[in-house]
Amino acid sequence: MLVHHCQLAAHYARKGFKTCLVCADTFRAGAFDQLKQNATKAKIPYFGSYTETDPVIIARDGVEKFKKERMEVIIVDTSGRHRQETELFEEMEKIGEAVSPVSHAPPPPSLAEFFNDLLITNDSQPPDRISP
Repeated sequence: MLVHHCQLAAHYARKGFKTCLVCADTFRAGAFDQLKQNATKAKIPYFGSYTETDPVIIARDGVEKFKKERMEVIIVDTSGRHRQETELFEEMEKIGEAVSPVSHAPPPPSLAEFFNDLLITNDSQPPDRISP
């Protein structure tokens, strides 16, 4: 889904939004390198880490950095999710909590934060959230 995230970021940039990418996928080898390459090609600012192994910290630090830079669209790329991987779902919840606005000042109205894969299927949902 990383390529889709980069395409989405480029789309918003072409529409005039200040757009950026955060690579919080610490599971897949080469994820940050791939994001870096695609973001550079599309001239999209990016954030990630070769040394930090906690995706929650990477997501939080990246979103904080880009909020300070007044980015309007922040896309956070994370590891893919599958319903059998409850640990990854718990990680996703922690990432969501870490990057949610907690200050008293509201975020800019156009600030958008995207998490997880863009295409959600039943396989990516916990069993109790799947609709019949």
